Amino acid sequence: MKVLITGAEGFVGGHLISELVGRGHTVGGTYLFTPGEREDISWYECDLTKQENIRNIIARFLPDAVIHLAAISHVPDARTDYERAFQTNVTGLVHLLSAVTEHASDSKVLSISSGEIYGQIDSNDLPVSEEHPLFPRNIYGLTKECAERISVFFSRERSLQITILRPFNQFGPGQEERFVTASFARQVARVKRGLDEPVIRVGNLSVRRDFTDVRDMVAAYAQAIEADLDIGPYNICSERSVSIAHILDTLISIADIDVEISVDTTRVRAADISEMRGDASLFHTATGWIPRIPLNETLGDVFAQWIEDI
Repeated sequence: MKVLITGAEGFVGGHLISELVGRGHTVGGTYLFTPGEREDISWYECDLTKQENIRNIIARFLPDAVIHLAAISHVPDARTDYERAFQTNVTGLVHLLSAVTEHASDSKVLSISSGEIYGQIDSNDLPVSEEHPLFPRNIYGLTKECAERISVFFSRERSLQITILRPFNQFGPGQEERFVTASFARQVARVKRGLDEPVIRVGNLSVRRDFTDVRDMVAAYAQAIEADLDIGPYNICSERSVSIAHILDTLISIADIDVEISVDTTRVRAADISEMRGDASLFHTATGWIPRIPLNETLGDVFAQWIEDI
């Protein structure tokens, strides 16, 4: 298939390009500021808040499938500039789906949502399934709930082939240091290299998250466009939760260093969700997908990447 990835220059996009090209697909990617380094795909500069911009790209590339990654996806960024978050995550999706309706109405579209839309879940309701009521606790989650409703509207009213996926936390090599696992790995690597004092600055270590290796996640996206799925939504997750403290302890163990842990109040979210763990059985039944990369292997790869970069 000809597959267009919006936001292809980002962390997930780079891994998704490798997955799709490896499966024999022809790939196009949009970027906002700087194209990725891959030369085996077609790159298109795109600001999704400008409707004519994405309309011209869809008309030129004529995709068989679109995987919509472009978003303000960092929760603190969305909280700091919620107007930009809504313009990108909500209005940008309207522009994309309008362009697909006009120029590529037979395309499959993966509307990438987030497990953040569930909000705080009582421990008795974990793992959370797709039927659970939505009550997002941050602006990012709220934009994704709006985006899901828009996706349902275009599916019903414009007859587009849209599938909504709800990925939970994903991590792996290449992630920016502002995300928790990458931040820890970078700090630990700098201590290991002797560049920093043996102090790791952290936020709330007690929260528990459902982490999936980004390489497993992009395999799920690829399987989704190759399958015959309805609109969903479908949770994509590991179905297990681990504490942020365990992530840090594992990285420190991998590095074999002694450090002091220092709580940085600027890293603590005001409305943090205590635990998140999803039920991915619906997607597993529909596609056969399961995550294959163990947590410790991912953390080892992330640490090795930061050691090399530093």
